[in-house]
Amino acid sequence: MSISAVVIGKNAAEQLSRCLQSVTFADEIIYWDIQSKDKSCQIAKKYTNKVFVSPQDSRFVEAQRNLAFAKA
Repeated sequence: MSISAVVIGKNAAEQLSRCLQSVTFADEIIYWDIQSKDKSCQIAKKYTNKVFVSPQDSRFVEAQRNLAFAKA
């Protein structure tokens, strides 16, 4: 069995390194970005090559979560 950590963020650069460091035990880390305007994606790429940017900006995480889970 393998473990996937799925992290969803938007403009989370200040907290993202700490967050992703806390899930490095997982077999894979997937970062789903909701069109951030900061350096969130660049930070995430230090922890995983599975960085995806949502095709749409949304305040509702439920739809974003389902898209991100599909990448796991």
